[in-house]
Amino acid sequence: MQADNQNPEQIPCSESPDGQAAHHTDPTRPRILMVDDDEMLLEFYEAALSGEYEVLTADDIGTAQQLLEGQRVDAVACDLHLNGASGLDLLGWIAAHRPRLLYHTTILSGDPAPRLDGFRVRVLGKPVDIAHLQQAFAALLGYQGDANHASEGAS
Repeated sequence: MQADNQNPEQIPCSESPDGQAAHHTDPTRPRILMVDDDEMLLEFYEAALSGEYEVLTADDIGTAQQLLEGQRVDAVACDLHLNGASGLDLLGWIAAHRPRLLYHTTILSGDPAPRLDGFRVRVLGKPVDIAHLQQAFAALLGYQGDANHASEGAS
């Protein structure tokens, strides 16, 4: 997991999803969360995407939820199959706690036709081509949701 290890007084502040001050290192760069139980893949994603995005990583759903509760996250990519859990569990948590973030979330899956239990999110096939992942994040970050969802929690 990547963490901000700077002195909180030196880090710019913005408002987090719960209305509390959240500290982060660069308020102008989009912050993305990559969730996968494969540490080597997380390191690969972070190295490949860190030039354009501030990349947070989590190797399980609990860590992902902690990051989503405590920090600004602009988009999420989560593996469908995690050790002892499913990316659908994280989608359910996001739907309950950060519903607008669903518009900015993608699932990564090696399944040819993954079941998403009614969630309407983008699916990228694994192994993930970094160019496709970059395109997916560009699309996720460009989509703000429709006006009917404007009053739902922060994204």
